[in-house]
Amino acid sequence: MRNFLSRLSEISANVCGWLLMVLMALLFLDIVCRTVGYPILGVAEISMCVMLTTVYLGLANCEVARGHVKVEFLTERMSPRMAKWVAVFTGILSIFTLAVCSWAMTMNAIDSYTGDEAMAGLVPIPVWPIKAIMAAGIILYLLATLLNFSLTLRELRDRRPDASA
Repeated sequence: MRNFLSRLSEISANVCGWLLMVLMALLFLDIVCRTVGYPILGVAEISMCVMLTTVYLGLANCEVARGHVKVEFLTERMSPRMAKWVAVFTGILSIFTLAVCSWAMTMNAIDSYTGDEAMAGLVPIPVWPIKAIMAAGIILYLLATLLNFSLTLRELRDRRPDASA
């Protein structure tokens, strides 16, 4: 499961990189076209959609690599076992929060699809595909968090004989 999730999060991170390259090219082209008096319609809306997509699709890869910011001011002053228990507590909070966010984002994407929601602008852009990608990204992030949480629990269990210290 870890290899599959690692590969899936790596693919999503690569998609983020490619999307940003496309965004840069589109913005450059729009600047050139604006200079000669022919702006490309909808570039601002597309840019916003791409940026939202890259943020949500990149979260899981960062979690798999355990690259999210942690404030270690307190945990580095604790015993390793106590620090693991704090990690368990924060893991439970993270999983709960991500589960709620995943559910809410999925429901929001479904509502957007059924309501035929579109972004107002010069070029109306349907919102549900972006919301669906955001929901998929946060669900992938939740799965990566669950996997890392299970690894933390396993590490805590494997060090159980040291509990008497």
